[in-house]
Amino acid sequence: MKNTLRTRQIKVLSHTKPDLPKLLRNILFAIVICASPLLSFTQQKDYVPKKIYFQSERVEILVIHSFTETALWNDTFNDVFEESMGQWSTNIFYEYLAAKQFWSPEYRQSVYELYKKKYSPESGFGNRPKLVVTVGQSAFDFVTEFSDLFSDLPIIFSGIIEYRNPDRKWEEVPNLTGMFNYNNFAKNFELIAQLHPDRKNIFAIFENSVDGTSEMSNAKNQLESIHIPQEVVFIHGAETTTEEMYQTLLAHEHDSAVLFMNWSRDANRALTPNPSVVAQLSENIDIPIYGTYISLLGKGIIGGYMVTPNSQASKTAEIVTQVIHGTPTYDIPVHQNNEQTLSFDYNQLKRWRIPMKSLPVGSTIINHPRNIWNDYREYVIWTLIVVTFLIIISISLSFGYTYKRRLERLRRESESLLKEKNQQLTWELDRSRILASELYDANKVKSNFLSIMSHELRTPLNPILGFTELLLEETSDEEHVGYLKDINQSGHTLVRLIDGILEYCRYERDQSEPTQEVIYIKEMIDHAVYPFEQKILEKKLSFKPNIPDQPTQIISDPKRIQQVITNLMSNAIKFTSEGSIELDIEVIELDADEYQLSVKVIDTGLGISEEARKTIFQPFSQIDNSNIRAFEGIGLGLAMCNEIAKGMKGTLEYESVPGNTVFEFCIPVRVPVIATQNRV
Repeated sequence: MKNTLRTRQIKVLSHTKPDLPKLLRNILFAIVICASPLLSFTQQKDYVPKKIYFQSERVEILVIHSFTETALWNDTFNDVFEESMGQWSTNIFYEYLAAKQFWSPEYRQSVYELYKKKYSPESGFGNRPKLVVTVGQSAFDFVTEFSDLFSDLPIIFSGIIEYRNPDRKWEEVPNLTGMFNYNNFAKNFELIAQLHPDRKNIFAIFENSVDGTSEMSNAKNQLESIHIPQEVVFIHGAETTTEEMYQTLLAHEHDSAVLFMNWSRDANRALTPNPSVVAQLSENIDIPIYGTYISLLGKGIIGGYMVTPNSQASKTAEIVTQVIHGTPTYDIPVHQNNEQTLSFDYNQLKRWRIPMKSLPVGSTIINHPRNIWNDYREYVIWTLIVVTFLIIISISLSFGYTYKRRLERLRRESESLLKEKNQQLTWELDRSRILASELYDANKVKSNFLSIMSHELRTPLNPILGFTELLLEETSDEEHVGYLKDINQSGHTLVRLIDGILEYCRYERDQSEPTQEVIYIKEMIDHAVYPFEQKILEKKLSFKPNIPDQPTQIISDPKRIQQVITNLMSNAIKFTSEGSIELDIEVIELDADEYQLSVKVIDTGLGISEEARKTIFQPFSQIDNSNIRAFEGIGLGLAMCNEIAKGMKGTLEYESVPGNTVFEFCIPVRVPVIATQNRV
């Protein structure tokens, strides 16, 4: 679910907080740990998802929303609908009518003309859908008003309030079926009366729209079936401006409560988003506010019986599935979505001093404070163990680096003493041999220690990652899935950090001369860029490689060049949230038989600060040195690239301003004779 706060939800099944017994938790944890060796076997199995086709073709579905693309309701509806239709081979297209912004007859006619050009069989664009889904009353009214658009297609409506086309009776539209929306105003009125018995009035607020008028009529009808001590006062946007509504509530803030349905337009047709109105009411008027739509929870309302896009989308997907399976629409009965969630905001409950034990059984509470230690003790312990080992490795690396520099300083002092005191020549030579031996032993001990620590760190990480992946496959609770994904992501981050440290140590040990091999430039670039393609797609970045046509081959060390390209690309992707990344490869002819390879990585990221420039090529330095860093990494990549450049008698330079950073890696190379002949 996008654009929603991650909150903890607690089901109030009784007046005491439920808790899984400690013994049962420990038994389950032990079972998963014992089963973790089987994970590698199960992960090797290939799984081919089952695909069912509608008339042996991919099903093209057009979803028409009543409101804008930015509406939170639409965003959640799309996610759940796509997930529910995941087993089918479908292409889903979305249109947004923006009915609250523009809904004049002229506007509807222009939209009709546009859709006719896009989706009619005569358009010639091949965009004709197999079936149409409408979401909301306005989208349904539009499709039935211009019935010739999709008269030959199944039309599944979702979340409408009533059928309002006087020109065509319901039975005259055989291709229609779907689901009506139902707001339980009666239960909400009774809930407010129960939780606020001292309040004299309940103000029910509805916007100036066709939907708002229909919902207010529905609320009045439901009110006749219940008996509450409070007087219900209806405020309709067709008769009241936003300012007048504020003044009315302000005058009754100490003896009234509010049931907020919606308020996007008032008597002046002024457009104001629902969340903004709720936030203003909650902040400026001392009055308890309840709502009927889940998208307003956390924006200032206390809670209530609420309609959710999740249930609406899943039930709509069930009807669409029946149509895809071959059931005619006239054989599918029209549903009424009575499913609602009873949800509350803990912060608002606390503000109005409403005890949790007074809430109805089955209530869901967001923003409830939690005790990390009691709920996730095992995970906290494992995390502390892993962090401890990571600290040990960092300290050992730092100690080794410091010890190495100290030995170098002692060696230089020994050489100076040899020049000044010839009589101590033999003794100093022996001492130098001893120090060199100690340095070799220290490096050997460090390497062995890192190998052992790598194995010991991966041993507890494997069951942790296996456990979380197993639970991710078996759980459907959104809150638990979020926590498990955080654990899984942190575990994989630790694995990457360990690999980075070991790679740097291996490079320190490998001080051999660069190899000289024939390298196919395009093939080398493909190997270096391939691991980042998925990450580039996820971040929606533009990537452009520039590879020379001639020469196609060079002679150098492919492994070290590819290591530099990989590290520079990784940094560019990490620090670029939007924009583009460019990889520019050029072979420059300096003189006869003398060539230089230039590798430039250009990004539109955040740039390098003045403070970071001083230590950018030092090991363990970070561009982001804040207490809470936004980017993962330990600061070894650029240090390694700089050492490789020096070892290959080249350079690594950079230029950076906010929004544009260029790293250039230049080394001398040779070009095979056949490549130069082809060039001629």
